[in-house]
Amino acid sequence: MSPHRPPRAAGVWLPALWAIGLALGACARPRPLPTVPPPAPILADDPSTPATAEEECGQAVTHLRRYSECALIEVQRREWLGRWLEAIERDLAIAGQPGIDDASRQQIAVACHKAARVLHRTADRCLAEAAARPPARAQ
Repeated sequence: MSPHRPPRAAGVWLPALWAIGLALGACARPRPLPTVPPPAPILADDPSTPATAEEECGQAVTHLRRYSECALIEVQRREWLGRWLEAIERDLAIAGQPGIDDASRQQIAVACHKAARVLHRTADRCLAEAAARPPARAQ
């Protein structure tokens, strides 16, 4: 130490630097939020009109069975798919009853048409992924 300066306490610098950092941080401007691009537009439903409820629900059942055959599906999901298959078959039986009006049959046809489209794409994707994976080795 030099003889003409009084000794300083070692613990003075850390609190002083902390106070300066706090003051500078409080005066800083908040950063602007990043701009997020707008989401992709939701496409309209398929413009094609669905066929009869029997045909559309039959296609949904066919694609659901194809999807349930995929090797990547777990046991619990297969049970859930079985219950969904029963629900579609129940809707199909309701649509075939003579006391059901045409508007209700059309609603069932539209629902089965949407389900068939989704199940068709899902089954194709799952089966393609299962085919692309190497087979598991038996030990």
